Amino acid sequence: MKDVMIVGAGFAGLTLGLWCQRAGASVTVVDRGVTPGSPQGLSAAPVTVQQGLLYHHVERWHGRDAAESVADALSLAVDDARGLIEEFAVTATPIPVATATDDGHEAFWLRYESMAMRRVGFEPEFDDTPRLPWDVRPYPNGTGLTVDVTCLRDHLLEAFIDAGGTLSEMLPPKAGTRISATPWPVSRGALVRSRLRRTTWRWAEVHGLELDRAWNMIDHGEALLVPQQNGSVAVGSRSEDPLTWLAARGVSASIIRRWDAATCDSVDALPFVGHLRLSGAARRGTGQRAEDLVMAGFGPWELTLGMAAARQVFTHLSTGADFPWAPQRLVRLATVGRTAWGATRHAWNLNTVTPFPKAPRFRTRHSR
Repeated sequence: MKDVMIVGAGFAGLTLGLWCQRAGASVTVVDRGVTPGSPQGLSAAPVTVQQGLLYHHVERWHGRDAAESVADALSLAVDDARGLIEEFAVTATPIPVATATDDGHEAFWLRYESMAMRRVGFEPEFDDTPRLPWDVRPYPNGTGLTVDVTCLRDHLLEAFIDAGGTLSEMLPPKAGTRISATPWPVSRGALVRSRLRRTTWRWAEVHGLELDRAWNMIDHGEALLVPQQNGSVAVGSRSEDPLTWLAARGVSASIIRRWDAATCDSVDALPFVGHLRLSGAARRGTGQRAEDLVMAGFGPWELTLGMAAARQVFTHLSTGADFPWAPQRLVRLATVGRTAWGATRHAWNLNTVTPFPKAPRFRTRHSR
């Protein structure tokens, strides 16, 4: 691990850059959109191992071993996040994290998620008590941390530069290892983009909505509601404006600020972390002899999933260890078709039993 170039200064890119720089590498992080003090581009999701229906979907698509591997990686990522939060003295608040829905078609999938979480070693609490201004279906309940994401990102950036790292708006002339850590990977479309769904989460920080936990809503208007340390609530939605999403549920709130965050979801639930060639333009700009890696498919959960990916890539770079799972670089056409039809049914409210279709299990590389 000598010269490392990372495209993307989000939590995944900066965390990996900091670790590599401290390990003795010469690291350049390339990003044109970093504005210290601004939340633009960041998702305010809590630090938690519970993220919607993640374990249920990973188990369905990839099998029990992959679900256990994800659980191990996220547990370690939460510890890594706690370590950075303590190192930078960033204020963080422990808080319950709940996954919920007000859509009856989706409600029973929460029980499947709860069972999947138990099979990988977690003990979610299943509760029928509504704790929102509107009725919701039962949810598995976990714990997590809420943190000012802007403050944490700025501390990561400062620590990276203080360690000798370079933040640049231009690609360096060459690098021994090149890593795409952008929401939409700098990669050849046929290899990875068929596994990703590009979305933009719209966020608003509001007053007037009091919550005792963070909420992840999984119905048609998927949203995240995350209490902040100052008594406000960060409300994010990937389908509409956050205030419109609240108003549709009879909730009024005064807005403090707005911002957007570009994200990519993995169509088969498992984030893409592994080897991949960069695009021709990026390759010509950085030299031909290099190892190319990619970290993508985190959705709005980059603060946890991104740190888990950073740990996997750092372990690979420092020890040569392979990645714990082998993501498919090109999804089978039949799988793409089922995914598109499943998303269409869901959007048109036609038999919205599952957000994702059932697909053949992929081979995983995992041992406990």
